[in-house]
Amino acid sequence: MKALCLGLALFLLWASRAEACSVCFGDPASSQSKGVAAGVLFLMAVIAGVLAAIGGVALRWSARAKKLSQLTSE
Repeated sequence: MKALCLGLALFLLWASRAEACSVCFGDPASSQSKGVAAGVLFLMAVIAGVLAAIGGVALRWSARAKKLSQLTSE
């Protein structure tokens, strides 16, 4: 337990010396920063597309199940 507390204390003392990548401290108008922003937007679009596809499949299955239950109840 003492080692954990000592490690945590040392981490907190040296945390101010930690440096971020060049994108965080660099020029926001640089091509590297623009590339990172474009990559994030692209990945968000991919995730939104996948979630929309999953929702579409769920809606389609729901409609088919409703149609099937109407056919079998007759």
